[in-house]
Amino acid sequence: MLSRPWRYTLLIMMVVISAASVYVSFKRHAEATRILSEDIKTSSWAAAQLEIDYLHFQHNLAMYSEKLVSKEDMLLTFDLLWSRVNILSIGKETLQFRQLEGSQKLLTDLKGLLQDAEPALVSNEQVSPERARQIRDGFARLFPSIRLLHVQSYNGSERMAGIDKAHILELDTQYFMLGLLGSGAFLVFMIFRESSKNRHLAMHDALTRLPNRVYFKRSLEAAAQDADKSGLSVAVHIVDLNNFKEINDVYGHAVGDAFLIKVAERLQGLAQGKNRAARLGGDEFALIQGGIEGRNEAEQRAWQICEVITEPLMIQDIVFYPRASVGVSLYPDDGNITQTQLNADVAMYQAKSEQGMSYRFFDAQMNEDLKRRKQLADALEKAINNNQLNLLYQPIFNMTSGKMVGVEALVRWHSEEFGTISPEEIVTTSEQAGLANIFNHWVLTTACKQAVAWHTMEYFVAVSVNISPSMYTDHDLVSMVEEVLESTQLQSQYLMLEVTEDTTMQDIESSPHILRGLSSLGVSLALDDFGTGYSSLSHLKSLPVQRLKIDKSFIQDLFDSPSDLRFITTILQLAESLGLNVVAEGIELDKQRIALISQGCVLGQGYLFSRPVSADAITQLLIPQSSCVDKLQGVVSNM
Repeated sequence: MLSRPWRYTLLIMMVVISAASVYVSFKRHAEATRILSEDIKTSSWAAAQLEIDYLHFQHNLAMYSEKLVSKEDMLLTFDLLWSRVNILSIGKETLQFRQLEGSQKLLTDLKGLLQDAEPALVSNEQVSPERARQIRDGFARLFPSIRLLHVQSYNGSERMAGIDKAHILELDTQYFMLGLLGSGAFLVFMIFRESSKNRHLAMHDALTRLPNRVYFKRSLEAAAQDADKSGLSVAVHIVDLNNFKEINDVYGHAVGDAFLIKVAERLQGLAQGKNRAARLGGDEFALIQGGIEGRNEAEQRAWQICEVITEPLMIQDIVFYPRASVGVSLYPDDGNITQTQLNADVAMYQAKSEQGMSYRFFDAQMNEDLKRRKQLADALEKAINNNQLNLLYQPIFNMTSGKMVGVEALVRWHSEEFGTISPEEIVTTSEQAGLANIFNHWVLTTACKQAVAWHTMEYFVAVSVNISPSMYTDHDLVSMVEEVLESTQLQSQYLMLEVTEDTTMQDIESSPHILRGLSSLGVSLALDDFGTGYSSLSHLKSLPVQRLKIDKSFIQDLFDSPSDLRFITTILQLAESLGLNVVAEGIELDKQRIALISQGCVLGQGYLFSRPVSADAITQLLIPQSSCVDKLQGVVSNM
């Protein structure tokens, strides 16, 4: 029994803890209210933008039929309305809009009208006044629905329910504060009472209720001890879901969590007798199969795992077709029990490299592959530290004047031990081995030093450097760039950093902040591989970039897919409206260059002009331009 002073001390401590909990709870409720408010604004903004784009198109179509605006102006508003409808149909940011009553039917009807009108509007022939009037009348019938949806986005039942929820949250906060203060006296008792529950939670995954990694390890050791006594074997199955990240990205974490719960339930159904299922973390699961004779039984269980996981499952009226990669290892055949688990993990990664649903048993060659990856990572670290990597530079040209306006730095590496390593494998190895920071620092420093060398020769050319995804998300990129600029003494306006669309979408909230930090240093920013990612117009508008680089896949198919040319035209018009310049990548044919120039694309890059070459070769290309330094500086200052 505690003495009175100790009881008073404990009571005071509990009250202090309760008061702190009140403050934290209040802040959380305030944040929930803020998020709810932002959701309302998002849906209202989306409805307003849809009505604006709709009215612009109707207006321009009417003006076009009277020959008061050009067909290009009319088609621009048509394409923008198409784009708006597509974004509202699938964009993550517009989920709240799609939850408004009648929104799905409206979007479906709009798509139908757009599809019906497209052949007439995009043809090379003039649209007759009668056809234009029919198109306008068709769209006009939807205007009441669009206006009603706009009004509902501000004061409809869904929005009013959201406002009521915000008020309830505020009221709940007050009740919660009183409840917490009153519960202080019972906290000590609850701690003792909940101790057994806490021990259970410490051994189980909070989401799926499966045993966690700690429990799995204990179960694995117990299974190994049983196998040693009985002379039987233990199979370890490591299960990793394929493309699970896309489910989270497209449908949200709530759907992703429900997906994981369903998969866990299916695996738990196989965990009978001496079988144990566990969630190791993220989308990775495991199953222990104890007391088996050998490989045949393990293979049957691996096939069962594949069968139960691949059965379709429905979440929120969405049908998913799960796929997984399974790695299998046997104890004691493949080593001690710890090594067996590691071997199963290696086998899983091997299975993951194959398409579709597959399982693989561990074999010694897999360890050789793993050993190679480790050796390659060690060799890469040595190559970086000893300056054994090589940078080539691919020029970027003004296609109308033929002048070089910049270069893109591209890394190359020929290892004495492994031969020529592809740039993709260099980047992948650096990220997997935790070398992304020093690798990107080397590339950036080397490129900046070379730019300074050219400037010393009075060739004022800007250099572009690609930033790998992990550098963008896991490291202090702004500080590194600032340090490199200071150490190399390169003027910041001569450096352009390139990031891909998908990289900026990894953290939508942080992306604008990171890019604004880089912009504050004075460097230019480019969105690489534009058109292949998932960024929306609203996301693009929030990014402080100066350039879009059209992915080479659109250029290569330019004459095989006419829609690609229209897509490029839309990008150019969008870029112009946002004050961005555009570079077309992968130009290999002169007819591609001519077509791009005709659409207003001035800057180009590709084998038609030059392959990636050494710094000395770039110097030789710059010599004929030495008489045009002032002109070149003016162009480069916009890089």
